[in-house]
Amino acid sequence: MIGETELILADIEFSVGLAQDNLGDIYVDKAMLYQMVSRVPVTQNVSNWSSSFNIGINRVLTGERKRKLIVQSEFGLGFTREVMQGLGVYSDIIVGAGANKSEAFVYAKPVIGLYAYTKLNSKLAVNLSRTYNQYGSDNPIDAASFSLHQYGFKDITLDFEVNIQKVDNEYESSASFMLGYRF
Repeated sequence: MIGETELILADIEFSVGLAQDNLGDIYVDKAMLYQMVSRVPVTQNVSNWSSSFNIGINRVLTGERKRKLIVQSEFGLGFTREVMQGLGVYSDIIVGAGANKSEAFVYAKPVIGLYAYTKLNSKLAVNLSRTYNQYGSDNPIDAASFSLHQYGFKDITLDFEVNIQKVDNEYESSASFMLGYRF
């Protein structure tokens, strides 16, 4: 493993309504045109830099615990440290801008995380973040995610992810299973 590097083009995610008022309704939750994360040195002279960038459409949680679809772009910069082979930690500061047809806003999101590669050709990852000014809200949004990525197949990846978000003293959680094709 050289480092935590990821490039995703045309990432589309859907959700299906499970509540009585939207049972079976299908929603677009994310349509990212370009998404990049690099946790390897940016230059040969300055080690441990990490960076990220994305642009697309995303359904985000607002400070009022509502989900709204926005056009967004984010840029992040931080540091990565490999604690030992296959185990690393990182810290990033992400700044972004989002808008929909009625409003626009800028936001900041500090992130800390941990990743570990296992002998079973998989990766465990934990990520904690706090978003300030999402949708212009005074309430920060705390988020924690745990993911397991299985790489043991030729062109296919299996991902399992649990996300928990907190606004004020209320929590929202989700679990997802993703099937990915690498080409």
